[in-house]
Amino acid sequence: SVAPASMVFYYGQTGLLYKVPGCLPSTWEISCGGAGEAVKHNLKFFGQAVTDGAVFAALADPAPDYVRGHHCSLWLDPIASAAGTTEIADLGFSFKAIISGGRKPVWHLSNQVPDTFSHGRWGGSMHLVIEANTAMLSYLGDVLDATVNPLGLAARIRMTNGSDTFDLDFAGQVIKPPKLLTYVDGITTVEFDMLPVYSSQAAFLSCWKAS
Repeated sequence: SVAPASMVFYYGQTGLLYKVPGCLPSTWEISCGGAGEAVKHNLKFFGQAVTDGAVFAALADPAPDYVRGHHCSLWLDPIASAAGTTEIADLGFSFKAIISGGRKPVWHLSNQVPDTFSHGRWGGSMHLVIEANTAMLSYLGDVLDATVNPLGLAARIRMTNGSDTFDLDFAGQVIKPPKLLTYVDGITTVEFDMLPVYSSQAAFLSCWKAS
């Protein structure tokens, strides 16, 4: 977001409570290691100085909907195509998406805590491990054949709890040399390590997109 909304974190218990105001995320990692594992989120924030003396508002216990690997789907297309066109169906996969917003705290002279932040370029990476079949091995061949311009792919990972859906789109290139064949639980797999690039596809003018 161009104008992100900050968050406030509270920690402790009644009578001994601390607060960190003005928190903004700098890195967001989303990962899942397999069908029965949970989709995990790991966010790193920066904010203002920690203060004490905060009070809890009346809060109800959350009732989260858990999302696991078998609630996820994967699409893989050429980078200039619309993400979400070609589903990788009936194949096991795992993923790790690291989204970097490029935000950093900014200090000015005489300030003990940051008084603003700067926007940088979006970055990060996408790591995919996919069960091998003829189509996946063909992708691997395309990576090896791309000796001048790296292979560009548009990936979509869809996570759902049955009623709500979260789509994470990524446009990137396979820059790192691929591991030709790997094995997970006795299954032959293909791995793609991708770095983000700007997609010229009209519906996806970025390297990351969420909906």
